[in-house]
Amino acid sequence: MKAFLLYIGEVNIYLTVLAAVYYLFLRRSPRFVLNRAILLTGIAAAFALPAAPAPHFLSAEGAGPAPGFLRLPEIAVGGEENMLRSEHFFSRPVFWLFAIYLAGVIGFGLHFFRRLLHTLRQCRQAVRSEDGIRRVTLSENTQAASFFHTLFLPSRLRDENEALIRAHEAVHMRERHTADLLFTEIVKIISWFNPAAHYLSAAAEMNNEFRADRVAAAAARDKITYGKVLIAEALGANHSLIAHQFLKPETLKTRIAMLTRKTDRKSALNYLAIIPALALAVFVHSCTEAEPEMPDQKTEAAESKKNPDIRMIEDSVPIPQKGEDGIYTVVETMPEFPGGFSALMAFLGEEMKYPEGAKDDGAEGTVFISFTIDEEGLTRDPVVLNAAVVDERLAAEALRTVGKMPVWTPGRQAGEKVSVKYNLPVRFQLAE
Repeated sequence: MKAFLLYIGEVNIYLTVLAAVYYLFLRRSPRFVLNRAILLTGIAAAFALPAAPAPHFLSAEGAGPAPGFLRLPEIAVGGEENMLRSEHFFSRPVFWLFAIYLAGVIGFGLHFFRRLLHTLRQCRQAVRSEDGIRRVTLSENTQAASFFHTLFLPSRLRDENEALIRAHEAVHMRERHTADLLFTEIVKIISWFNPAAHYLSAAAEMNNEFRADRVAAAAARDKITYGKVLIAEALGANHSLIAHQFLKPETLKTRIAMLTRKTDRKSALNYLAIIPALALAVFVHSCTEAEPEMPDQKTEAAESKKNPDIRMIEDSVPIPQKGEDGIYTVVETMPEFPGGFSALMAFLGEEMKYPEGAKDDGAEGTVFISFTIDEEGLTRDPVVLNAAVVDERLAAEALRTVGKMPVWTPGRQAGEKVSVKYNLPVRFQLAE
């Protein structure tokens, strides 16, 4: 759940960056086909990038666990008592944050599907015309619109206006702009809390209107007449349909301005703003990569496909792995704490104490400790991986507790006892 919320947060950072770049540099560009590609590709990339591996060359040294270590679950040490991750689920802030997010998704989703069902019901009334286009005749106080290959036309249109409007809507149908509309509507549901997502949806729709205006006006060979049709149709939008409407009154001024805007080389330089935006996205991704959680040792084999720290082959036997120092991080039979995994978590949770001096000073932070269980089951070489960025008193307490662990059952590889290295995160956080 926490990983999902982090994913959604990272997605919306990228959507915000994309919206800012488009608004500042591209929204007035007459290169409508290119703008469409940038908007759709950028939105898709915002959802794909957080799932991609982060570039490790940007990772800060000593700020977290070293790669390749077998990571144990985080131990939380509070100001009054120690709490493992098994604390009551519904008391966690992350649960309530997820509940609020889910409520918003459901609310916006229901609104979307209500409008979609209304649009589909309208489409059922369509009659195929002589030119092969499905047509629905609407009441007089509505706007022309299109949904895939269905054309909605109000009964009040004059013949000369209808020809231009049909040419406009034909562009939407031919270039499948309805697919863009549905895609950005789904994005709005997922990112309902982010104004940038709503702006990108409106920008994509507006860009497609610019494109249809340009093509339709060029076909009519009379931009002035086409502009007069826009003004004449500036009343009566039907917001209950999910469709590309011929005109929304609030967009009239912008569409007339874009109708006469010309392409020049200077405006092409604005697209260079995409380069620093991409660099920023890569940097953010390198700083926000979620770290994997380690499952119970008894279920390692079943859960290993979900955990990138353990790679499995088809017969569910762990593939042995060694670190750069030659010590194993994964073996056939992993070391076992006396009493099993739950006993290890209980030992660490009970033994770890919040240093009084650190508590008085309000010192907090997560200590990452590396230690090795050797061939005899003894704990060897405990070391703090991020000593440079955490309070030394917290680091000392974590080292003290790890050093007091009893003898483990050693790990085995090919029947031989071997040393295995672990990584343990210990979070010191004062109670509010």
